Amino acid sequence: MTAEEECVVVVDLKTGKYEPESDEKVIEHGQLSAYQLAVQQGLIEGADPGSLAGARLVLVAKTLSNSDYRVAHQHTLDGQARDEFLRRVAEAARGMSASSFTAQVEAHCADTQWRVQPCRIHTVPAVSA
Repeated sequence: MTAEEECVVVVDLKTGKYEPESDEKVIEHGQLSAYQLAVQQGLIEGADPGSLAGARLVLVAKTLSNSDYRVAHQHTLDGQARDEFLRRVAEAARGMSASSFTAQVEAHCADTQWRVQPCRIHTVPAVSA
């Protein structure tokens, strides 16, 4: 890509306190990966799929001194990373489309430092008929 060519970068603004704040923590960030996949598939009007140059989380709650925000980078979703993300989506779709599934207790469920109530994933009733 030359300097004259336009780059497309997916940016997701995060205002919560409990968002991943480093490049290492956003490598497999599913939401950013899904946005990148949408660009790659030509689903975002005005965004050239061939110009995709990765994704960023812009965090306004977890800032560094003398800064109003922090940026965490996710490389362009391609090759093995893209294949692995598509496998994750397919696996999640198979599980969610089954007649029933078990909600697994994960780290966010047991974080009693800031959560007083039980994890909503385990307490909100099904929305399907």
